[in-house]
Amino acid sequence: MPRVSVIIPTYNRADLLPRAVQSVFAQSLADFELIIVDDASTDNTEAIVAGFSDPRVRYFKHSTNRYAAGARNTGLEEAVGEFIAFLDSDDKWLPHKLADQVAQLDEAGPDWVAGYTGALVNMKGGVNERSETRPEYQGDVLPDYLLGRFTIWTPTFIFRRDVLHAVGLFDASLIRGEDVDFYLRVLQQGKLACLTEPAVELFIDVEKGIADLSAECDRQLLNKHRALIEAQGRFTASYLSLIHI
Repeated sequence: MPRVSVIIPTYNRADLLPRAVQSVFAQSLADFELIIVDDASTDNTEAIVAGFSDPRVRYFKHSTNRYAAGARNTGLEEAVGEFIAFLDSDDKWLPHKLADQVAQLDEAGPDWVAGYTGALVNMKGGVNERSETRPEYQGDVLPDYLLGRFTIWTPTFIFRRDVLHAVGLFDASLIRGEDVDFYLRVLQQGKLACLTEPAVELFIDVEKGIADLSAECDRQLLNKHRALIEAQGRFTASYLSLIHI
């Protein structure tokens, strides 16, 4: 059993996928499996993956597009590692990412079920800028996460595979925010570890015209987790209702 199962979902990113994969191969922790889930790409993604001769690579291709949640779920169903980490096919990891996170969670113990890191963020589109995120929230952070006091970027996240028995897979019915929904369920299982230093480089295209879609996603998440939100107290529930609905 590898220590880490790395899951890369991809769709028509044959030009970018090698950068992501090479950043996994460059990890100082080599005890991993790399699961690439091709979400019905129509470009030459399959040929690109065939060029990776590393035996740690496992490739799965959907016959129809299942979007991000469906692709990640295929990876989760195939993963056998002690830990699971996601990497988007247009991003990359810094070489110390897996080693530092696994060492941190090993030392912290089983009550610490997941971890995240800082990131280098490259924004493209309506605005072009480069910034860093250096998070500090850790421990029992569910109320802080609900209040939006910090962000978990998916490629920075790692968690213990055994929590899947309690939380299940990604909710493929959500239009967006399936990652937030998943983190909310994981954070109810234990503590979150934080590595403040950037360990991931993100490349984000600024999307236009998604305000209405984002609002609808917020409403979906609020409705799904209403009992959890109400349990955090009157202030939290009222605040979330005001900013999201």
